[in-house]
Amino acid sequence: MDSFLLTPLTRVDLQYVLPSLHGSTRTDLLFDTFAKACGTYKSNGHSKNTCDGLGVLGGIAMDCRAILVDRLKFSFIMYDFDNSHTLNLAELTMMVRTTLGGMAALAGVPCPAIEDLHRVAKDIFEHADTNHDGSITLDEFVAWSTSNRHAVAFFSKHQETLNEQIDKK
Repeated sequence: MDSFLLTPLTRVDLQYVLPSLHGSTRTDLLFDTFAKACGTYKSNGHSKNTCDGLGVLGGIAMDCRAILVDRLKFSFIMYDFDNSHTLNLAELTMMVRTTLGGMAALAGVPCPAIEDLHRVAKDIFEHADTNHDGSITLDEFVAWSTSNRHAVAFFSKHQETLNEQIDKK
């Protein structure tokens, strides 16, 4: 768990980011889920003022029912902060940290240690940057994500679990 917030998001901000959550109960539930995951939840059951906004967006993007390539494209674009149409190692690292953190929060499981997430990001970067130019294009990112056996297994297992949870409701 991070000891700081990468992109602070307030409860009110969440309603603007996700306008379909106009019911306060749903907004509170989602906000509290992410506040607990990023360590901003008080022991008395009330959350502090913020949760991690990129974790919310990244987690929801990867947990939606869109096809995997579309979810990957959305995530790539969201983390291309300098609009270079590529990801550098810092942008990819932030993507891995916040998106996996968001997915873990929604699944109700602990997020991997920050050090492990950094290692994962570096490994992805080294293997996805096929032309070794120090950046990853969208095509390189999608190609790695859909051909690496560990990534494919992770996405498949996560989607199966998500579908099971949705079908139970």
